Amino acid sequence: MSPTETLLDSFNEMLAELEPYLLSPELFWPISSRNRATPQDRLTIGNLLLHLDRVKSSDESLSPGFETRISKSEMAWESAFEKWKSAIIKKASAEISSRLNLWQAYLTDLEEGQGSAFNYHHEVRNRVIVERLSELLDELEVWDEDVKACDNLLRSLVVSTDFIWPSPLQTAYPEELYWYLYRKPRKMD
Repeated sequence: MSPTETLLDSFNEMLAELEPYLLSPELFWPISSRNRATPQDRLTIGNLLLHLDRVKSSDESLSPGFETRISKSEMAWESAFEKWKSAIIKKASAEISSRLNLWQAYLTDLEEGQGSAFNYHHEVRNRVIVERLSELLDELEVWDEDVKACDNLLRSLVVSTDFIWPSPLQTAYPEELYWYLYRKPRKMD
C-alpha cells in the first residue's frame, strides 16, 4: 500500500470516529483502530483537514480508481460536515484556541532561545491548522489579534527559504496564504 493510500485509510478511519468524537469532551481523540501515541495522529478537525490536503496533493502513481476513492472520502466529509456542522464548528473553535496557545508558546521559546529551530517544520503545523480551521469556519475574528501577534513575532524570527514541507504539498499551501511554510528560523542559518 502506498503512503497516500495509507493516508486516505487514516482519513477514513477518522471519519468513522467523527460522531463519537464530536459527542465527547475530548479535543485530541485517540483513534481506536490504531495504536497511536502522538497528537498529530489523533482525530481533530484540523488533523482531518491536513490528512485530506496531503491525500489530494500526492504526486504518487496511484492505483486505478484511487481518484474515485478520494472523491468518495471527500464527499463523506462534506456530508458529515453538513450533518454535524454546529458540533464541528464548536470543536474547530476549541482546537483553534489550543493550537494558537501551542504555537504562541513555541514562538516565545524560540524568541528566548529556548525553542528548537530544528522543530520549526513540525511546530508550524499548529499555524497551518489554525488557518485551515479558520477557512472552515469562514472567520478568524475571535482570534484575529492573537494570530496577528503571533505572525508579527514570527516575522521577526524567520528568513525566507524554499517550501519546508514535502514539495507535493506546495500546491495545497500557496505562499500568499501560508507564507510561514516558506520561512525558517534565523537560528538555523
